[in-house]
Amino acid sequence: MKVKILFILLVALVTYLVWLAKHLDIGQPPQKAEVVIVPGGELVRPLKAAELVKAGYASSNQLMMSPLNEVYEDKPLIDHLTKAGLTRGQILAENEATSTWTNAKNTIAMMEEKGWQSALVVTTDYHTRRTRLAFERASRGKDFVFYYVSAHLKNRQGEEVAYPESPKALRIMASEVYKYIGYLLKLYYWIDQ
Repeated sequence: MKVKILFILLVALVTYLVWLAKHLDIGQPPQKAEVVIVPGGELVRPLKAAELVKAGYASSNQLMMSPLNEVYEDKPLIDHLTKAGLTRGQILAENEATSTWTNAKNTIAMMEEKGWQSALVVTTDYHTRRTRLAFERASRGKDFVFYYVSAHLKNRQGEEVAYPESPKALRIMASEVYKYIGYLLKLYYWIDQ
């Protein structure tokens, strides 16, 4: 009987993990907000965020990058953002974050300082579920509204593709499911991921 129960639990767990791997993207259509926030990661994130700022989705006309001190393709991120059409005055830097959790905590503190209550949070499609969890927990008890917008990786032809169609799909899904479970268990207090 115990073996049967363990088997059922194992099947349920595996089923949940497979479902989770296929449903990491919970991005929404962009909505007007006061600021656009980008947790660090692939270059597609800040470039998508710059598009949204330029399209008028941020009433402050500003993008908050956490962290801004990253380098892509041998150029500082600020150079990519200005090439994408933003001015340095439109870009707010948060350079202390080392994980999605600290991105959320630090950018929410900056929002409080500015008096902002709403933000578009732009991240890669596979990263939206964990990002949402981090921002919801970091803002618990506060009156904030967040919208989560998915940026997509590009294939070899330069076309945007959803993470399940990416050549790195299995690695991406396994890594993100592992990290998401860590976030569910609040391991971000002890492990920087």
